[in-house]
Amino acid sequence: MTLGATPFLLPLLLQFGLGWSPLKAGLVTMSSAAGSMSARFGAQFFLRRFGFRTMLIATSLLGGAVIMIPGFFRDSTPMAVIVGMLALGGFLRSNHLTSTGTLAFADIPDQQVSQASSLTSVVQQMAQAFGITVAGLMLHVSQQVTGPHGMAPLAPQNFILPFAAIGRMKFC
Repeated sequence: MTLGATPFLLPLLLQFGLGWSPLKAGLVTMSSAAGSMSARFGAQFFLRRFGFRTMLIATSLLGGAVIMIPGFFRDSTPMAVIVGMLALGGFLRSNHLTSTGTLAFADIPDQQVSQASSLTSVVQQMAQAFGITVAGLMLHVSQQVTGPHGMAPLAPQNFILPFAAIGRMKFC
């Protein structure tokens, strides 16, 4: 669910909450993809070294915590911290998806892999849509709590609740 919500919330935070240009926000957001790609090279090593159970627990807990952090990004947050956290989040998400993806098909007979793959794709898309829905709802709730005469609708403080909610979903 967090896969859909993070790319939805992050550009809103960076562009509207922090006032960045789309180019700057896009370039910084690419660090998440870089972290994800770097995990592809080390996934087998980590799975062999620590095992599936440890990897799933660690990437769920650490990944959930790292997903929450962008809610606290402000104008004063150093660029290196933002890039580092986004790269770490991408790294953890990729390792988690590799672990769960491998286990999802471990007990499926060869003749049913195609059907299982199709079902998995549909469920993943539904989960991403649900994550975006929850993130949007939490952003709306946060805006309502601050009130119409409070801060700007997309002020950085309004992103704490949505990022915390999607980070919490990662723990489940």
